[in-house]
Amino acid sequence: MIKTEQKLYENRIGAFIDRLKALFYEDEVFFKIEYKKFDPMVPFEKRLEGKYKPIKKGDSWGTNWDRAWFHITGKVPREWKDKLVIARIDLGGEGLIFSSDGTPLQGLSVHSIWGANFRRDRFEIYESAQGGEEIDLWIEASAGQLFGLQLEKDK
Repeated sequence: MIKTEQKLYENRIGAFIDRLKALFYEDEVFFKIEYKKFDPMVPFEKRLEGKYKPIKKGDSWGTNWDRAWFHITGKVPREWKDKLVIARIDLGGEGLIFSSDGTPLQGLSVHSIWGANFRRDRFEIYESAQGGEEIDLWIEASAGQLFGLQLEKDK
Protein backbone atom coordinates (compact mmCIF):
# COMPACT_ATOMS: atom_id res chain seq x y z
CA MET A 1 0.00 0.00 0.00
CA ILE A 2 1.38 3.41 -0.90
CA LYS A 3 1.64 6.16 1.72
CA THR A 4 -1.08 8.38 0.17
CA GLU A 5 -3.49 5.44 0.14
CA GLN A 6 -2.63 4.59 3.75
CA LYS A 7 -3.21 8.22 4.77
CA LEU A 8 -6.61 8.20 3.01
CA TYR A 9 -7.67 5.09 4.96
CA GLU A 10 -6.40 6.52 8.23
CA ASN A 11 -8.39 9.73 7.64
CA ARG A 12 -11.55 7.77 6.84
CA ILE A 13 -11.12 5.63 9.96
CA GLY A 14 -10.56 8.76 12.06
CA ALA A 15 -13.73 10.39 10.69
CA PHE A 16 -15.69 7.19 11.39
CA ILE A 17 -14.42 7.10 14.99
CA ASP A 18 -15.41 10.75 15.46
CA ARG A 19 -18.96 9.96 14.24
CA LEU A 20 -19.13 7.02 16.66
CA LYS A 21 -18.09 9.21 19.59
CA ALA A 22 -21.19 11.35 19.03
CA LEU A 23 -23.35 8.27 19.65
CA PHE A 24 -21.96 7.61 23.14
CA TYR A 25 -23.08 9.38 26.28
CA GLU A 26 -20.84 9.97 29.26
CA ASP A 27 -23.60 10.12 31.86
CA GLU A 28 -27.36 10.29 32.20
CA VAL A 29 -30.02 11.52 34.57
CA PHE A 30 -33.74 10.89 34.42
CA PHE A 31 -35.94 13.94 34.58
CA LYS A 32 -39.42 14.09 36.08
CA ILE A 33 -42.03 13.32 33.42
CA GLU A 34 -45.79 13.66 33.71
CA TYR A 35 -48.49 13.27 31.09
CA LYS A 36 -52.19 13.83 30.47
CA LYS A 37 -54.17 12.22 27.64
CA PHE A 38 -56.60 14.42 25.74
CA ASP A 39 -59.41 13.41 23.36
CA PRO A 40 -59.60 15.46 21.26
CA MET A 41 -56.14 16.98 21.52
CA VAL A 42 -55.97 20.48 22.98
CA PRO A 43 -53.64 23.34 21.99
CA PHE A 44 -50.70 24.48 24.12
CA GLU A 45 -52.82 27.13 25.86
CA LYS A 46 -55.21 24.46 27.25
CA ARG A 47 -52.62 21.80 28.17
CA LEU A 48 -52.91 22.55 31.90
CA GLU A 49 -56.54 21.40 32.04
CA GLY A 50 -56.86 18.18 34.01
CA LYS A 51 -54.56 16.20 36.27
CA TYR A 52 -51.18 14.95 35.04
CA LYS A 53 -49.88 11.50 36.00
CA PRO A 54 -46.23 10.55 36.52
CA ILE A 55 -44.60 8.19 34.05
CA LYS A 56 -41.17 6.56 33.92
CA LYS A 57 -39.05 4.80 31.35
CA GLY A 58 -40.75 1.65 30.06
CA ASP A 59 -44.29 2.60 31.13
CA SER A 60 -47.09 2.60 28.57
CA TRP A 61 -49.01 5.84 28.31
CA GLY A 62 -51.68 4.96 25.77
CA THR A 63 -52.84 2.87 22.84
CA ASN A 64 -53.10 3.41 19.09
CA TRP A 65 -53.88 7.01 18.14
CA ASP A 66 -54.07 8.29 21.72
CA ARG A 67 -52.90 11.88 22.15
CA ALA A 68 -51.29 13.45 25.20
CA TRP A 69 -49.27 16.32 26.57
CA PHE A 70 -46.04 15.45 28.41
CA HIS A 71 -44.25 17.75 30.83
CA ILE A 72 -40.53 17.21 31.45
CA THR A 73 -38.79 19.01 34.30
CA GLY A 74 -35.43 18.70 35.97
CA LYS A 75 -32.08 20.29 36.56
CA VAL A 76 -28.81 19.96 34.65
CA PRO A 77 -26.22 18.49 37.05
CA ARG A 78 -23.54 20.99 38.13
CA GLU A 79 -20.78 18.61 37.02
CA TRP A 80 -22.04 18.89 33.42
CA LYS A 81 -20.61 22.42 33.16
CA ASP A 82 -19.31 23.09 29.62
CA LYS A 83 -20.83 19.80 28.36
CA LEU A 84 -23.29 19.13 25.59
CA VAL A 85 -26.69 18.25 27.12
CA ILE A 86 -29.07 16.15 25.04
CA ALA A 87 -32.49 14.77 25.96
CA ARG A 88 -33.23 11.32 24.53
CA ILE A 89 -37.00 11.06 24.14
CA ASP A 90 -38.92 8.05 22.79
CA LEU A 91 -42.67 8.30 23.31
CA GLY A 92 -43.44 5.34 21.03
CA GLY A 93 -44.94 7.66 18.44
CA GLU A 94 -44.54 11.20 17.24
CA GLY A 95 -44.35 14.46 19.09
CA LEU A 96 -43.50 18.13 19.01
CA ILE A 97 -41.33 19.68 21.73
CA PHE A 98 -42.31 23.12 23.03
CA SER A 99 -40.50 25.51 25.35
CA SER A 100 -42.24 26.55 28.57
CA ASP A 101 -43.53 29.67 26.78
CA GLY A 102 -45.11 27.68 23.94
CA THR A 103 -42.43 28.06 21.27
CA PRO A 104 -42.22 24.94 19.03
CA LEU A 105 -38.64 23.63 19.17
CA GLN A 106 -38.33 20.26 17.42
CA GLY A 107 -40.32 17.29 16.17
CA LEU A 108 -39.83 13.73 17.43
CA SER A 109 -40.48 10.47 15.60
CA VAL A 110 -39.67 6.82 16.10
CA HIS A 111 -39.81 6.22 12.35
CA SER A 112 -39.10 8.08 9.13
CA ILE A 113 -39.04 7.82 5.37
CA TRP A 114 -35.26 7.28 5.53
CA GLY A 115 -35.47 3.75 6.90
CA ALA A 116 -35.98 1.90 10.15
CA ASN A 117 -32.61 2.94 11.59
CA PHE A 118 -33.31 6.67 11.46
CA ARG A 119 -34.96 8.04 14.58
CA ARG A 120 -35.58 11.59 15.68
CA ASP A 121 -35.33 10.98 19.41
CA ARG A 122 -32.55 13.35 20.52
CA PHE A 123 -33.06 16.99 21.41
CA GLU A 124 -30.13 19.30 22.13
CA ILE A 125 -30.93 21.27 25.27
CA TYR A 126 -27.57 23.03 25.69
CA GLU A 127 -24.51 23.04 23.46
CA SER A 128 -22.40 24.02 26.46
CA ALA A 129 -24.22 23.89 29.80
CA GLN A 130 -23.40 26.09 32.77
CA GLY A 131 -24.63 23.38 35.16
CA GLY A 132 -27.67 23.82 37.36
CA GLU A 133 -30.03 25.08 34.62
CA GLU A 134 -33.71 24.26 35.07
CA ILE A 135 -35.31 22.09 32.36
CA ASP A 136 -38.97 22.76 31.53
CA LEU A 137 -40.20 21.21 28.28
CA TRP A 138 -43.65 20.34 26.97
CA ILE A 139 -44.35 17.70 24.31
CA GLU A 140 -47.53 17.26 22.32
CA ALA A 141 -47.58 13.57 21.37
CA SER A 142 -49.52 11.03 19.35
CA ALA A 143 -49.33 7.23 19.66
CA GLY A 144 -48.89 6.82 15.92
CA GLN A 145 -46.03 7.00 13.46
CA LEU A 146 -45.18 8.83 10.26
CA PHE A 147 -47.34 6.61 8.06
CA GLY A 148 -49.79 5.33 10.68
CA LEU A 149 -49.40 2.57 13.18
CA GLN A 150 -46.45 0.21 13.33
CA LEU A 151 -48.17 -3.16 13.16
CA GLU A 152 -46.48 -6.28 14.45
CA LYS A 153 -45.39 -8.74 11.81
CA ASP A 154 -47.03 -12.16 11.78
CA LYS A 155 -45.10 -14.56 13.97
